[in-house]
Amino acid sequence: MRSGAGNSGGYPALAFMAMMLLMMSLFYGPQILRHDFRQDLRVADVLKSYPMSGWQMVLGEILAPAAILAGVQWLLVLFAFLFCPASLGGAPAPAALRVTAALAAALVLPCVDFIALLLPNAAALIFPAWVQLGKDTPRGFETMGQQLILMFGQIIVLTLTMLPAAVAGAVAWLLAGWLFGKVMAVALASAALAVAAVLAAEAAVGVHLLGKAFDRFDWSEGSVE
Repeated sequence: MRSGAGNSGGYPALAFMAMMLLMMSLFYGPQILRHDFRQDLRVADVLKSYPMSGWQMVLGEILAPAAILAGVQWLLVLFAFLFCPASLGGAPAPAALRVTAALAAALVLPCVDFIALLLPNAAALIFPAWVQLGKDTPRGFETMGQQLILMFGQIIVLTLTMLPAAVAGAVAWLLAGWLFGKVMAVALASAALAVAAVLAAEAAVGVHLLGKAFDRFDWSEGSVE
C-alpha cells in the first residue's frame, strides 16, 4: 500500500484517513466497547463475592476495553506515521518530529481512553437507572433521551477533565521551548509527558473514588448506598 501510494502521490490522503479514524475512535470507541460495568453491573452480587477490593475491580473492568481501544489506536498511529509525507502544508516535517509525534500520541491516547471509559462507568455506578446495562435493556424514546443527556454530560465532564492536562502540556511546551530553543521534537515530547502524567493522576483518583462507590453499591436498590 505504501509503495502504491508513493507512485500515485496518495500519502497525505492515507495519513488523513488514519487520523480521521483515530479522532472518531476517541468519541465512539468508549461507547462501542461496553465490556465493563455497563455490561457486568447486573451481576454485581457475583462481582462483590470476588476477593478483590473495589478499586481493583474498577481497574480490571476498565482496563479491558481501554487496552483494546489503545491497541487499535496504536495501529492507526503507526499507519499515519508510515504514510505521513515529509512536508505538511508546505512546511517540512523531519523524521525526528514525525517519530516524536507518533510516540507522543501513543503515550497520551491510552490515558485519554481510560478517562473516557471511566466516565460512563461512573455513570453506571452512580446512576444505574440512566445507563443501558447489558444488551437486553428495553429501548425507547425515553431511553434515547436519557442516553443523549448522559452523553452530553459525559462530554462536558471529559472536557473539564482535559483542561488541567492541557494547561500542564502548554506549560511544559513553553518551558521546553525556553530551555532548548526551537527544537519542536523536545517541546512535543515534554508536553506529551506532562499531559500523560496529569491524566494518569486523574485516572488514579477516579479509580479510587469509583472503588469506594462500588463497595457501597447495592444492586437490590439499584444505587449507591
